[in-house]
Amino acid sequence: MPFCKGYNHILSIVDCDLRFAFGTATKRKTARKIADASLRFIHLYGFTRFLKTDNGKEFNNNNSTQDVADFQVCKINGRPYHLQSQ
Repeated sequence: MPFCKGYNHILSIVDCDLRFAFGTATKRKTARKIADASLRFIHLYGFTRFLKTDNGKEFNNNNSTQDVADFQVCKINGRPYHLQSQ
């Protein structure tokens, strides 16, 4: 994948019920940038009851924990080193 204007990472969000995919490019893979992109998805398409993530540090931190608590979302982590659980 060629880098374009400093956007080195892609955040992909998939609604498993509707099979709708949302993707956005990010310059950094920090917790705040990922949370902002996730909140942008929520504001565009509505809330979800469950949030399933991998065990990356950008998903398991104080910022995302606070956002999950604010929106009353059930957060589910996949099993480490087991791609089928993602």
